[in-house]
Amino acid sequence: MGENEKTGFTSAWVEDLYDLHYEEMYLVARRYLNREEARDIVQDVFLKLLEKNDPENLSSARAYLYRTVINTCLNHLKHKKVEEEYALAFRIRLLEEEKKKMEGESDARVLEKELLMLIRTTVASFPEKNRRIFEMSRYEGYSHQEIADELGISVRTVETQIYRALKSLQKNLKDFMRS
Repeated sequence: MGENEKTGFTSAWVEDLYDLHYEEMYLVARRYLNREEARDIVQDVFLKLLEKNDPENLSSARAYLYRTVINTCLNHLKHKKVEEEYALAFRIRLLEEEKKKMEGESDARVLEKELLMLIRTTVASFPEKNRRIFEMSRYEGYSHQEIADELGISVRTVETQIYRALKSLQKNLKDFMRS
């Protein structure tokens, strides 16, 4: 493809490294992350390699890739943990606010608000991709085809994700109705 103007690395050289080391780096990332996250991290590491400014200081491409994949995975996990802690604190705060608002209201209204909060909390706990698909379908009125086109996925994937979301809601609502 030609010399990368910024770094001195050629795209062909990086493509050869990708072909040679992708599977190994993916397996390293899988020790820490799920499939999708691992795939994304490894691809990002190879893209960063194209942006590296000093190819002469890259004595071992494999060692660089290995170290960078591990560091990137660890950084991703730290960031994810902070996000999860923030989301949990936010949900707790929402529940506390709803509880305060519900004091003094009729039992039926309280039950309705608790149910809505359970739905919101359940939807908020979905994995990002699943939550986005569910919200586009149920809250924004997108058709399955429109969601698939917007997110670059198959209609079948959209249907599967919505089915999973509905099953999760159904389970949580069933538990709610028992209590």
